[in-house]
Amino acid sequence: MITDVLRSLHGIKLVAATKNQPVERINQVITEGVSIIGENYVQEAADKFPRILPVQKHFIGHLQSNKVKAAVALFDCIQSIDSEKILGKMSDKAKRMPIFLQVNLGNEDTKYGFSIEEVEAVAKRYDNYQGIFLSGIMAVVPLQKSEKNKPLFRQLHNTFLRLQCICPTLRELSMGTSHDYKAAIEEGATMVRLGTALFGSR
Repeated sequence: MITDVLRSLHGIKLVAATKNQPVERINQVITEGVSIIGENYVQEAADKFPRILPVQKHFIGHLQSNKVKAAVALFDCIQSIDSEKILGKMSDKAKRMPIFLQVNLGNEDTKYGFSIEEVEAVAKRYDNYQGIFLSGIMAVVPLQKSEKNKPLFRQLHNTFLRLQCICPTLRELSMGTSHDYKAAIEEGATMVRLGTALFGSR
């Protein structure tokens, strides 16, 4: 399954979403070609990372302010910066760490993240934050049929292209999970975050 998924991505970067996965299973997908893993919880990552094979480690969950220092020590990249408060704390704790701004494309109350309008404003002043550099934008979307999310993906891709003109470090558009990653790739994703598609249903 892992090889088939990797082959199907055609150069799109894959983040294996490893929440609640045992170390043995994570190491298996790494040996089969996965080069980036994504964890949702700082404590779970701290418990597992000492036993995981060499791999890039991205944080993809909601980051609490009291976990910022630990996250900076554990991860290579934080994909889920969802407020200016966390952005400021990251800037204080990190040393040139790549971060992604998280966009709540459905403006859902149950999910974190900037609106598209907010993310444009924040990205335009990102150089005010000395400890980080803006490497990407990450999308969270409603859990619905992928075709319904395609216009949202397209809208964020257009925003991403505009922001690239003013943010020279902006390279990645992380959007699409196991249920809609093909639609996300069609609309311009450079990176997808897959859990069930790699590991099967829990």
